[in-house]
Amino acid sequence: MNATSANSNVSSGRSEGEFTEKTKRIIADRAGHVCSRPHCRVAPRGPHSESDKAANIGVAAHISGAAPKSARWDEGLLKAERKAPENGVWLCWPRSVRIDVDENRFSPALLRAWFGAAVNDQEWLLSAARAPIATGGTVACSGEIWSSDGVLAAIGGSTLLCMPSERRPDGRGKT
Repeated sequence: MNATSANSNVSSGRSEGEFTEKTKRIIADRAGHVCSRPHCRVAPRGPHSESDKAANIGVAAHISGAAPKSARWDEGLLKAERKAPENGVWLCWPRSVRIDVDENRFSPALLRAWFGAAVNDQEWLLSAARAPIATGGTVACSGEIWSSDGVLAAIGGSTLLCMPSERRPDGRGKT
């Protein structure tokens, strides 16, 4: 690397701990391209005003910072660990900014838990994609729809989100 590119690297705030494009794709794919923050889960991709483009405000954020003085910096991490998908969490842009301005509230353990839950949700959705959720009768109660096999379907806007349930209000189904 020559002196000019090294200086531009420093002045732009970039570091050797930045994710590669491949790693960013892996992080996004594992989260299903949905914000990992619970109660957000927005899909930060959508149409662009130009038909041959798409808008994306999703961010592969670092759990432990990519450079010294960055949020949640852990000097004990090796360069390879800092750049690995395991050090990432997929967030919508507003959430990615929030975690860095209040790093005490958004600890590495919390961010790992968010990403782990998002990955688990995607794993469940992939396995549930094999069959419709409402086979047999359904019971509606306070905005929730329960299928006969104990799967909760929460309706939000025009999206039907299927989530596994530990127990149905009527005591039937999965426990």
